[in-house]
Amino acid sequence: MQRIILLLLVIFITQNNLIQSQQKKVTELPDISVIGTMVGKTTEDHKTFDVKEIEFSFQHYLYPGVKADIFAALHKHNGERTFELEESFVTFSDLAGIIAPSLSTDTGIGAIVGKKRINIGKINQLHPEQWQFIDRSLAIQQFLGGEEGLAAEGVQLSYLLPLPFFSQFEIGGWTAGAHAHEEEEGHEEEGHEEEGHGVEYSNRLISTRLWNSFELSQDQELELGLNYLLGNATASSEDDQQSVVGIDLTYSKEIKNNQLLKIQTEYYQANYGEENEDREKQTG
Repeated sequence: MQRIILLLLVIFITQNNLIQSQQKKVTELPDISVIGTMVGKTTEDHKTFDVKEIEFSFQHYLYPGVKADIFAALHKHNGERTFELEESFVTFSDLAGIIAPSLSTDTGIGAIVGKKRINIGKINQLHPEQWQFIDRSLAIQQFLGGEEGLAAEGVQLSYLLPLPFFSQFEIGGWTAGAHAHEEEEGHEEEGHEEEGHGVEYSNRLISTRLWNSFELSQDQELELGLNYLLGNATASSEDDQQSVVGIDLTYSKEIKNNQLLKIQTEYYQANYGEENEDREKQTG
C-alpha cells in the first residue's frame, strides 16, 4: 500500500510539472533533494568510511493548503543496502476549508494523513540531516524507536487554540509497523550480543501533543511541549501497553543576523515491560 501511494504521488507531481514547467517559476516546481549520510570511524585497529544512508525527498503543493511530502532512503545495514519509505504523507493546513470551500473563516483545524514520524517532542519529528548534533540521546533512542525514530501510519488532527500566544493541540491515531532495522536470524556479528531496541510498540498507537510558543522579546523565544504516547492502545490489559509522557523545552535567542543561541532539552518517563516481564518506569 505504501508503494502504491508513493508511486501515485510521484506520478501526479511529475506529470503536473512536465506539462506546465515551461510556464512556471522555479519556486513553483517541486522541491526535490538528495542527501547522503557519511560516517567515518577510526580505531587502533582500522579506519572505515561508509555511506550510511542516501535519502531522497519530494515535496510539493498539490492544491492550495494541501502539501505532499515523501521521504525514501537507501540504508546500509549489516553490509547490505535496503530501500525504505521513511515518510509519505499529505498535510491539510485548513481541513474545514477543503471540505467546505464556502466557509469564509479559518477554523484552525489541520490534518496529516499517511506515514509519518510521530509528533512526540521535537527531535523525533526530524530527519538526521536536520539535527543540530551528531547522535540522538540514549533516552530518546530507548523510548522512541532506536536510531531512526518512531514512525507509523495513520491520521493526525491539529487545532490552533484561540489564545494570545501560539498554542496548538495535536492528536493522532496510528498503526505501528515492524522495526525497520530489526536484525534477522543469522545476521548477528560473531562475538557480539544482540542489542535491545528499547520500547517496542505494537498494534494501535495514540499520540497527543500540546505545543506552545512564547515571545519573550523581539529576539527571544521560549517553546514548551507537553507530550503523551500510548502503545498497543486497544489491549484489554494495561500490562500489555506502553506509555510515554514527556516535556520538551527550547529557548532561542538571536545574537546577530547570522548567529542564534539555542538551548533545548527533552525529558521522558516511560512505563513498559520487556517480554515476559512486569512493567516498570524508566526516565531519561
